[in-house]
Amino acid sequence: MIEEAAVSAAPLGCAPRAPLVVRGTSITIGTAPDAEAGTLRSPRFSREGRLAYALGRKRRTAEPAVFVSRDGGRNYRARVIESPSAGWDASEEPGEPSDQGFYVDSETELTMDESGLLGMRCARGAGECWLTFDSEGRVANIGTPPELLSLVLGRGARVFGLSAETGVLKGFESLDGGAAWSEVSLSDAFRESVINGGGACFASGCVFSAGLVRDGWEGQEEKPVVGGEPVLPQGRSPTIGLPFACEVPAKAEVTRILGRGEERGGSLQWSPALPRLRDLGRGKTAFSVLAVTPEGAVDVHSMPAPDTSPKSLVFTKKTLLKPPKAKTWTMQTVRWQVEGYAAVRGTVPTNKGGFDSSKKLTGLEVAWQNQFTGTTLEKRVDLDVNWSSGLTVGSSLRLQQVSVAGVGLFLQPLTTPSGWFVSAQGLAPFEVPNLRSRVTDRGSLGVLDTLALGSTPFSVAFLNREQASIVAFAPLSEPRAKPADGLEVSALAFASEGALMGYTYRGSTVGVTAIEPMPDEPSAEARAFAAFFEGGELGARVELPSLEDLPSRPRACSLEERLSTPRSVVPFFSSNNLPLFAQPRSPVVIQDSSGAGASLTAAVLTGPQWLLVDGAVLYGTRKDPCVAFYRASGLRLGSVAVISGDLQKAWWLQTVNTPQGGSVEVKPMACRAQPDLPLPQEVFHRVGHRLPDDVF
Repeated sequence: MIEEAAVSAAPLGCAPRAPLVVRGTSITIGTAPDAEAGTLRSPRFSREGRLAYALGRKRRTAEPAVFVSRDGGRNYRARVIESPSAGWDASEEPGEPSDQGFYVDSETELTMDESGLLGMRCARGAGECWLTFDSEGRVANIGTPPELLSLVLGRGARVFGLSAETGVLKGFESLDGGAAWSEVSLSDAFRESVINGGGACFASGCVFSAGLVRDGWEGQEEKPVVGGEPVLPQGRSPTIGLPFACEVPAKAEVTRILGRGEERGGSLQWSPALPRLRDLGRGKTAFSVLAVTPEGAVDVHSMPAPDTSPKSLVFTKKTLLKPPKAKTWTMQTVRWQVEGYAAVRGTVPTNKGGFDSSKKLTGLEVAWQNQFTGTTLEKRVDLDVNWSSGLTVGSSLRLQQVSVAGVGLFLQPLTTPSGWFVSAQGLAPFEVPNLRSRVTDRGSLGVLDTLALGSTPFSVAFLNREQASIVAFAPLSEPRAKPADGLEVSALAFASEGALMGYTYRGSTVGVTAIEPMPDEPSAEARAFAAFFEGGELGARVELPSLEDLPSRPRACSLEERLSTPRSVVPFFSSNNLPLFAQPRSPVVIQDSSGAGASLTAAVLTGPQWLLVDGAVLYGTRKDPCVAFYRASGLRLGSVAVISGDLQKAWWLQTVNTPQGGSVEVKPMACRAQPDLPLPQEVFHRVGHRLPDDVF
């Protein structure tokens, strides 16, 4: 307790070095020794009052930072605001500017939504962006809008932006901190000088400086701005397809998964990530959710595919890494992989309380899960690489490459070619080939992957260029070995510009896929095809089934078809949010009869929940396709459905905010086709739009 007179008479009463916390007649004077004098601003408190945050600059370096207090505003520690992938982005070469760069100006304000998530505006060379932070003040995600925005406002995870770059005023909204954006209609009032003004956003909407109020979120309907060209090519707009009616049974067993998710694209997930379309039907798994628990364990929760476990469809939990030992300084990385997940954890060596860069990366805990082979392995390895600041960002271990490859895991700690293949048999050193040697335009290589092609590990990268989408690949070599004949880097123009690239499997054979849009031919559909690696080379193209090949009532895939024909992952929308197919899009309604779960914190679940199918995993041929899984996204953020091809086996997943942090709830359900299902007007309105949780 401090008397008011004492505070007002003290220098701190006018220019405190940290925020003052007033609780009734009690005043707490915070301390922030790392803060540059006079720079702290924009204080925010968590709902329970234990966590406090402020923006400012770090003393000596003048770097923008979030100052975090975990004791109610008494002591603050600086957390420099930097890209989560700083110093390790595999797509960059030394001396090249990183596409993860951003700026924070002195007028930016820190915001917090009702869930406690922090967010604020940032700027890049290509316009405005939005940052979200985890509870420790680290940047969790850099939200990049789909177009150059002249105005960005937000609060926590909710963001609104305006663009007039093409002469047509457009509005964009994100409900997940800028990870996914939806274009929203605008009223004529936005034609005024709003684009050059400012404003503020709240849980209930946004207020603009011109006196204009946008009430609510989640793409409310407004009278659209008159003028401008139609967004969708004629004949490409999806229509309403066969509706699915799903029900969660009264005695459904609810699975709750608490923690944070794996890293995706260099960004930390502040809660367990909902499965994406490309995650479904991987080998023996219907879908999976990874969680790093509050204690530090890395758990993978997996649902077996119905045709591999027809009698018992229950979640299995595999622990990749147990919680770290107490009183040890550890850093780790947990990453999504094409074939599963990988986790690496190291105990940081210290010298006189600081970082000891003379020590090697010894005793690394390495674990991975391959969902195609159904294997989970854990090893302890020693690498001939010194610890360095370039390997760490905050509490994260930033290795250059971590790739699940067949029966093993490939690790490349630094940008140097040296890497190691870890398997049950031990540790084998390899040299990473220089894929850039065949790329003369100095453009980004993208993210490197290492695949096991037969008994040989190959390095593979996808390159997106103005003229074509390219696949570059070459085998890894033994250290200091001279390349043998035929081992040079291959770089093939595989598909047209802007194609969606990925990997596929036909049994144990690996291939490359592409979905090739045809924007200049409105009546044409996108093409899907693959090529498989054969003898170290890519073979001939094989056509894959796509959404346009499905009949009005698709059939479910058999286990034999899943083993003998290529896996085709086909979304409705391209990377620029335009529909790829004019195929009818099925609505999904979910009735929850269980009464279980934290539904009030997830969404307003007083009635049926509506979703729209946003893609499918297919097998078979173009003439005779089948569906392994559908994925549907909710009209509201934080709700997805995974539906097997026979419809009877399905699951509903929701993100839920709890006092302990983010979590995911999973409920089993059964679906059926219902052609006469009455549809709300919002389903018709959203059928041609990509939804917030629609992630390929």
